[in-house]
Amino acid sequence: MIFWFENSANNVENCSNFVYLLSSTSSRKSGLHVQSNVLSEAISLFMARSLVKQKWINDQNRFLKPNSMKKYD
Repeated sequence: MIFWFENSANNVENCSNFVYLLSSTSSRKSGLHVQSNVLSEAISLFMARSLVKQKWINDQNRFLKPNSMKKYD
């Protein structure tokens, strides 16, 4: 394990408090152990969650994936 990535917030309001990196497992246990094979994906997710600054207009915005992946011709 390189580090523990705690990712227990899915909205902009809580990302500043519940998205962080640790050297050992968190007591919240809503994250994952990051190994060298997924390091770039974990860092990308951490940056996407932590770079968005909370404002009154985006307070409850959620991080969601698309419902389906469509190929456009």
